[in-house]
Amino acid sequence: MLLLQDIAVTYNNIIAAVQGVSIEVPDKTVVALLGANGAGKTTTLRAISGLLRMHRASITRGSILFDGQRIDHLNTTQIVQRGISQVLEGRRLFADLTVDENLRTGAISTRDSTAVRKAYDRVMDLFPVLRGRGKGQAGYLSGGEQQMLAIGRGLSRLPITATCWKLERSPWRSQLPNSCRTRACASFILACTRVKNEAV
Repeated sequence: MLLLQDIAVTYNNIIAAVQGVSIEVPDKTVVALLGANGAGKTTTLRAISGLLRMHRASITRGSILFDGQRIDHLNTTQIVQRGISQVLEGRRLFADLTVDENLRTGAISTRDSTAVRKAYDRVMDLFPVLRGRGKGQAGYLSGGEQQMLAIGRGLSRLPITATCWKLERSPWRSQLPNSCRTRACASFILACTRVKNEAV
């Protein structure tokens, strides 16, 4: 389980970006984080993934626990080694590499070839449209297929325990494979998307 407790994040020790965020993501669940531009969605994901420091930001209050242990003091590498991966917005694939090569980059820290193969097969089961495209360049995939590949790359690291991703322009649920909607393909998934800031 992922647990954020009363998180506050400040940029440059001045700008308060997130205040009092608490999120509980139980095992075997899909949780959506929704908000308007500037609401703190990206900052929250950066806090979980340990990416705040490279953006000159820090957690000034609260804690983040994963499977009962605090991770907010760990660096990004240590967080990934625990099994949390983040799919950054904009897909950020290696366009000149093949689909298979992109998936291998997600499992680059895994030396167990059997585990890598199982992870690859699982991604293909989740996103069958990618099957048969393994030797094709990622840059030639459609936008939706590239998003599937980006999510698949995030799921390629074993042992998979958690995946966070940010979805753009379309409802987050439409980009989840059917198997993720009915059963967890990771211990949990935290999906994040922008909503229009409209008066109700």
